[in-house]
Amino acid sequence: MIRMRYNHVVILVCSLLFLSGCLTIDNGKVKDLHGELVVLVIASEDFNYLEYSTIRSRVEAANGTVLVASNTLTAATSSDHRSVNPDILLSDVDVNTLDALVFIGGAGCTIYFNDVAALELARGVFNHGKVIGAICYAPVILMKAGVLDDRNATVHQSFVSLLEDSGVKVLDKPVVRDGRVLTGNGPDAAEDFSRELVDMLIEYQ
Repeated sequence: MIRMRYNHVVILVCSLLFLSGCLTIDNGKVKDLHGELVVLVIASEDFNYLEYSTIRSRVEAANGTVLVASNTLTAATSSDHRSVNPDILLSDVDVNTLDALVFIGGAGCTIYFNDVAALELARGVFNHGKVIGAICYAPVILMKAGVLDDRNATVHQSFVSLLEDSGVKVLDKPVVRDGRVLTGNGPDAAEDFSRELVDMLIEYQ
């Protein structure tokens, strides 16, 4: 009887935390990032808002902290004309303070394909053993930074050949995880991508 009451109390507490937005409950398991910091990199124009909002919502629902980085601190505009105010310049992101870095896709992220600050940041996060991810067009940034060398990945169909020509093994899957590297092939993969991201952060806590 006592055990049953205890279980009911645990379920009630977890449910209240979930409803308050403090915790995510996925497949009966509580997902708590304990404030871990995820930096989302968006382009100043034409970033994909669905990818951004889905990943941000999932991380925050799991009690994670999100900072938005860009190449400017002026309001960034998504491809569907929504506005997001970046918190920090890409060049000011400190690899030592974050737990994960994710490049958001959309046509605008192509500005980072040859951006020195973006490529150096990606390399730094990877070399420090942190979780790093990219979705839609953005896995090209990881490829250019050398993060995808000898790794499995996925990418938007527009860039499959580019990654394959560079030696990346591109899998026909919406989301691919290879070690601490996570890639997704577009906005339809955003939900699965964000769930896997949270799982990776919990695994490496």
